[in-house]
Amino acid sequence: MDEQPDSDLKRDSAAPSEQQPRRITAAQAAARAENGRKHSTGPKTREGKEASKLNAVRHGGYSSSPVISTGLLAEDHSVYEEFRDGIVDSLLPDGMIETHLAGNIASLLWRSRRPSAYEAAFLAKEFSGALPFQLAHALHQLPSEEAAVRVMKDPEGSHSPEDWHIAAIMCGHAISLDMDDNWPLPRPVDRVGWNALVDRILSDAGRTRGFAIERMERRVADARSVIDELLPVVQRGAAAKVVAEDLLLKITRVEGHLGRELSRALAQLRALQEQ
Repeated sequence: MDEQPDSDLKRDSAAPSEQQPRRITAAQAAARAENGRKHSTGPKTREGKEASKLNAVRHGGYSSSPVISTGLLAEDHSVYEEFRDGIVDSLLPDGMIETHLAGNIASLLWRSRRPSAYEAAFLAKEFSGALPFQLAHALHQLPSEEAAVRVMKDPEGSHSPEDWHIAAIMCGHAISLDMDDNWPLPRPVDRVGWNALVDRILSDAGRTRGFAIERMERRVADARSVIDELLPVVQRGAAAKVVAEDLLLKITRVEGHLGRELSRALAQLRALQEQ
């Protein structure tokens, strides 16, 4: 019988179950810890894992989650429960199977609202993110400027306390670029207080009400001009993004899928109730 080489004997004597675990050096352990900090290995907590399920949720039409808690389509669980209970009650289910089908119908109806909500949220996000500062400022200021002009032209009319206050502020802005000496303006609570405040502002600036109204109307016209010029450009950009994302096609497909599922569930419920 041939003698077995010493190297083979050493390999045979070391059974896999008896092999010692490989030890790592302190430097290797430090390198592993550093790599773990640099590269995410995913959420560790149960809350984090639940949230990560929604990372890829977009329009929410195919999502099996009853309620989406984050992102563009964040929903209120209490609103969903009220909606579901109302739908189930209206379907008059009898027994566990019919109740289950009614709950499924409620879920499908709830999910069918998501695609259009996503479309609106998507457009709002794209729209607001693309607004130039000049346009955003004009859109923000125009309602206040218009309200102030109405009050200045009709100081004896019936106006809200907020409009009185806004008109005083806008009057100050219109007649002077430096309002620091007049801030903070007291908030007028009635017509008498407002007239006294505006008279003080005009007197300090050496201006008349006619001059203030003219300047305020010019600010309104300037804001409208900016909006008329820049708003269509932004709207075209948002529409182009919708086309690039194939958003309408995706929404149409989701709505078709949910419609078929809803028709199937309703037919099953009706068949049971007619037996």
